[in-house]
Amino acid sequence: MKLKLSSLERRLKVYSRRPDKLVKKGLCLLQRRVPPLGGENYDWHWKYLSFRNKTVLDLGADYGSTADYFLRNGASKVIAVEGNKNYANKFYRLLGNDKRIVYLPMWICSGKTIDSLVELYIPDVVKVDIEGQEKLLLDVNVGRVKEWLVETHMEQLYQVISKFFVHNGFKVSTVEYGKTLGAPQIKVLIAKGG
Repeated sequence: MKLKLSSLERRLKVYSRRPDKLVKKGLCLLQRRVPPLGGENYDWHWKYLSFRNKTVLDLGADYGSTADYFLRNGASKVIAVEGNKNYANKFYRLLGNDKRIVYLPMWICSGKTIDSLVELYIPDVVKVDIEGQEKLLLDVNVGRVKEWLVETHMEQLYQVISKFFVHNGFKVSTVEYGKTLGAPQIKVLIAKGG
């Protein structure tokens, strides 16, 4: 019991210095939401696709905030892939009982891995946020999925991936943000196939 009290005291200290964090976290808990990683606004960069009744392959699923977002926005199933063990533990605590989620604690190390996941789960949408490893998409048969969301943090990588999707018959649009938030530049590529 002493550990829980100590943990609570630590949180209260943080929240007393940053009451905005307490309000955001409280709102998320009241709405039964998993708060977004780093305070990101997922509506800002994913609202351009409908997830209603779709299966989403979520590559780079963090601790479940993205899976939670997709489910709250109508996804019927989320295949959440994340290799970070700390995120995995938090994911199981927050969303481990949700039968609409298949959680795969693994790293994405090759385009073949992505192709295998697409073949196995047949997603309608693939979200990719795997911190620099988005380049692995260049070895993927992207035509098997009609909608892709790819978050990048490097301009050169974004340009290469954008050209790759266009070359494969996709219409590509972009959401750019981050600079105004004091964060690194983030570009989200939205690719829709015919």
